[in-house]
Amino acid sequence: MTMASNASRECAKEVLSRTFGSLIDLLPDIQIFAKDMRGRFLFVNQNFADKCGKASADQLVGLTDLEIWPRFLGKKYRQDDEKILLAGKTRVEVVELISTCRTGSEWHATTKIPILGRGGEVLGVAGFTRELKRNAGKPERSRGLEGVRASLIEDYARPLDMEKLAILACLSVSQLERRFKAAFNTTPRNYLIGLRLHAACQAIAGGDEQFSKIARDCGFYDQSHLNHIFKREMGMSPRQYRQENLHARWADPADAPELVTARSA
Repeated sequence: MTMASNASRECAKEVLSRTFGSLIDLLPDIQIFAKDMRGRFLFVNQNFADKCGKASADQLVGLTDLEIWPRFLGKKYRQDDEKILLAGKTRVEVVELISTCRTGSEWHATTKIPILGRGGEVLGVAGFTRELKRNAGKPERSRGLEGVRASLIEDYARPLDMEKLAILACLSVSQLERRFKAAFNTTPRNYLIGLRLHAACQAIAGGDEQFSKIARDCGFYDQSHLNHIFKREMGMSPRQYRQENLHARWADPADAPELVTARSA
């Protein structure tokens, strides 16, 4: 291969890189990111920067989640990333809370994949996240799984009613469970537990409300149930979590999102 052809190929790569970068920035409501093994951002698109209140995506390169988000969220995102790094497996459509400096907290569906080297070694994490829009009224039955997921998000504090969700999706309960797991890589019950856990994280870190009330408001049976699930998933008790995040604040108090309550999330 001649030097001219090599130069031509490199020029084409540069053009394609700029073109795809421009296309990524035009994706509506999609935030894209890539991080190294230490959790430092290697790349984010402009939509991601906008959510953080930054004028340029370059302002976030080199920072970690702990330097961008409130501590209680930054630690959870890092824990999720570490699971990807250790297992080297993709996580699809994981529901989580995203804080923004403009609109407060939003429910997002996040997909993450490991960044692999030529030899298959894990080099970092890449992914995208998108806001889960709520409908003003009840989800349409024809929306299938999207309607089921919207119902879980809206009514996460209520007892799980698989019969009702199956009717919403026009499926049997067993069909719904199979299709839901295939689409979202988890069961409806575990999906719901994730929603409740994130709401509990906000309530615990954001104030001094009694743990028994937080448990009820977030859909857990009682405080003991909350303690069990929280310690299993977060690696610490709700009390320890509150102590660690008691003084967590945004760098600029004016940018701090108004934390939604468990009932209104």
